[in-house]
Amino acid sequence: MQLGKQRRKNKNTKCE
Repeated sequence: MQLGKQRRKNKNTKCE
């Protein structure tokens, strides 16, 4: 998954 880039734009993600 590309959560690495998404996490930067979306703080409200499951990456947290």
